[in-house]
Amino acid sequence: MAARYLSRRTVAVGVIGLAVVAAVQFTAAALLGGGHPILAANVSDFGELLVVGAAAVLVFLTAAAYGRGEPGRRQWMLIGLGVSAFWAGEVVFSYYDLALRIAPPSPGLPDAFWVPQYPLMAGGLILAALAYRAFAPTRRSLVISAVFTVAMAALLWVFLVSGLLADPSMTAGAKALSIFYPAGDLLLEVAPAVFIALVLGSFGGARLATPWRIMAVGIALLGVTDSLYSYLTQVGTYASGSWIDWGWPLGYLLIGIAALVARDAYGV
Repeated sequence: MAARYLSRRTVAVGVIGLAVVAAVQFTAAALLGGGHPILAANVSDFGELLVVGAAAVLVFLTAAAYGRGEPGRRQWMLIGLGVSAFWAGEVVFSYYDLALRIAPPSPGLPDAFWVPQYPLMAGGLILAALAYRAFAPTRRSLVISAVFTVAMAALLWVFLVSGLLADPSMTAGAKALSIFYPAGDLLLEVAPAVFIALVLGSFGGARLATPWRIMAVGIALLGVTDSLYSYLTQVGTYASGSWIDWGWPLGYLLIGIAALVARDAYGV
């Protein structure tokens, strides 16, 4: 059903974006497997910066498509600022990774950009949740999203947080950040996105709910990737250019596509 109202622009961006992500990650994996970790890191980092930067542009264009004072403009502007904050953090991380060839300190300068993405993204999502709550009764959607969030938080505790807290080799700051990122994904981004999609879907608004469903999937992918990154970093097996690096560009690509789908669905 959703494909009937997707514009050619949205479909083209999705296909091209997916092709770029696949080309970058397969090339990086081949270089890493061939014993060229520095080249693999270059390809992976630059590819991720390209995709995330493009996603930020798409979100800002969607925000600009709304008139001044319209709720959609503020929502997407905050989300765009959140994506841009992540992109800026990736620029700094890539400088450490590629120019200095060292792992950035944790906490470190990249975190000064990565951390603000959460209140910015959460602000946009919460504004959307407040704007759309008038469409239908919200109690059922709130209960479902709360149960989902609690279940995911329990899994996060069992498989990641408990191990991080017990790790004597990590500093308190490193532990706090390793826990904050996946927890922030879940509590500040995934939960409100799921709530919005449920509210809009509950009154038959599948067309309106589709952008937020795509958003929820993209953010959930980011949360899973952040959790796996924290775990692999903890056990010392993460390498730039490895399979986990699919998660960030794909997650942000979905956020960019969600912005385009919103323009198609709302006619802006």
